[in-house]
Amino acid sequence: MGRKLPGLVNRSGLRLVDVEAHVTISSELAGDALMRIDEIARSLQRGVSDLAPEEVTQWRAEMTNAAFSGDFFYAETAFVALASRD
Repeated sequence: MGRKLPGLVNRSGLRLVDVEAHVTISSELAGDALMRIDEIARSLQRGVSDLAPEEVTQWRAEMTNAAFSGDFFYAETAFVALASRD
């Protein structure tokens, strides 16, 4: 979605003024990382992919195991656009 942001803003009739990237990182399965991993797992369980429910359960367990072993790392980038009508 990020690479499409300028075009989306331009097609909306607005002028793109600036774009900021906000990065969330965590080496612990807690806070924002935990919420996002659980959100992803719930979405996958509801069938937004071709993964079988058992595969989703296994992936979620792997995230927990990685956190306990110190191998977990989470990163997510959000892009915020500032646009103007002029």
